[in-house]
Amino acid sequence: MPLLMHTLHVDLGDRGYPVYIGRDLLADMSLLAQHVTGSQVVIVSNETVAPLYLERVKAALGPRKLVTEIILPDGEQYKTLETLSTIFDRVMVDKHDRTTTFVAVGGGVVGDNAAAMAVGMGADVTILDRSISRLRELDAKYEGRARCVYSTNAAIEQYALEADLVIGAVLIPGAEAPTLLSHDLVGRMQKGAVVVDVAIDQGGCFETSRATTHDNPTFAVNDIVHYCVANMPGGVARTATMALNNATLPYALALADDPINALFRDQNLQQGLNVHRGKVTYKAVADTLGYPYVPADEALKA
Repeated sequence: MPLLMHTLHVDLGDRGYPVYIGRDLLADMSLLAQHVTGSQVVIVSNETVAPLYLERVKAALGPRKLVTEIILPDGEQYKTLETLSTIFDRVMVDKHDRTTTFVAVGGGVVGDNAAAMAVGMGADVTILDRSISRLRELDAKYEGRARCVYSTNAAIEQYALEADLVIGAVLIPGAEAPTLLSHDLVGRMQKGAVVVDVAIDQGGCFETSRATTHDNPTFAVNDIVHYCVANMPGGVARTATMALNNATLPYALALADDPINALFRDQNLQQGLNVHRGKVTYKAVADTLGYPYVPADEALKA
């Protein structure tokens, strides 16, 4: 008896895919197998669905060199970043990844632009970030030309050890940058690889980093070349100054006219206030330096 099936096609250009709706569709092994061309497969399910369908899905996939099963607890309360991190860690432990030669750690402005340049050069690019929405945005932007991966310790280690170039593009506004590459990890990277620490102005995100200058920009640790120039935009000083002035001039004029009222009126300005009358009004700064934190609006009213 032929299968009764309705197909909906999600149109995303080259990344489009079908949705099959019908009864007992797993009885047709070719239906699923035609969409899985590689020899390695990851199956993610939960404790309720897996006992019902896991073996049938595996049978429909046919013989594979490696099938990883990830069975998660059932329930909305388990749909968390910790669960997602568990999945990514398991995937990497089982080596479900392509060869990586270029890594941008951080999917913000720096990571995005580094990835754009590398993709344009035809490089194999991986972007690691902890924001799911940002990863989705970057994945849609690069349409599969850059690998977008949720950042975990296991992910950073996996991709750093295979990389020719790692760009540390992590920023926690007002706070010291976290250490992403330890001294030990840098020592295990490929000899001759390059690391660029864009976060050096916030203390650096590699344990082996130290600030350098445009006159003497690089140094090597364990045969890994480090580029850690503080104030990197200074390399194009005129262009950087014009861009900064254009972005900040409206705020400067507002503060010059009436600073206190400007801070009350403009939430963006208020978020940039660090200290007012001896009170630290930026939480990241207060936490880093060990001072009590006072919200900006409270400090301004005092």
